[in-house]
Amino acid sequence: MVAQEMLKNDFKPGQGLGLNLEGIVEPVHLLSKKDTFGLGYEPTFEEVLAVNLRRKKDTPLPKPVPPLNQSFVKAYDAHESKEDDADNLAEGLKSLFITGEEVECNVILDDFAEGPTIWDAEHGDILKNWTCAPALFLREAW
Repeated sequence: MVAQEMLKNDFKPGQGLGLNLEGIVEPVHLLSKKDTFGLGYEPTFEEVLAVNLRRKKDTPLPKPVPPLNQSFVKAYDAHESKEDDADNLAEGLKSLFITGEEVECNVILDDFAEGPTIWDAEHGDILKNWTCAPALFLREAW
């Protein structure tokens, strides 16, 4: 790669390698490092043999890799049906608000009327559970 660039730019032996053909004449040759021990470290013969033996045989993985069909479960196996979720939610809400002593107690509230508790409000309906309080900040200040 470097030689191609040098020949492309009309390099002639004996010329410098700089921009204006000044500088060193010969390229610098780097020392190669064939082992994995690090610069300046002189390994012993036993260390070199141990590394060569380690390269020749396979190293076991720390944990076996399971097959893909065991790694990923299907969506319907991971989740229960919608009815079961609704039942579990209702039971969970009951146990949230009723302590152990009150579990056997049946409470009937006379305040609430039969029928749905959520409906579309029509013009002229009066909401009895709403109150109106003056705001502390004027809306124009926002």
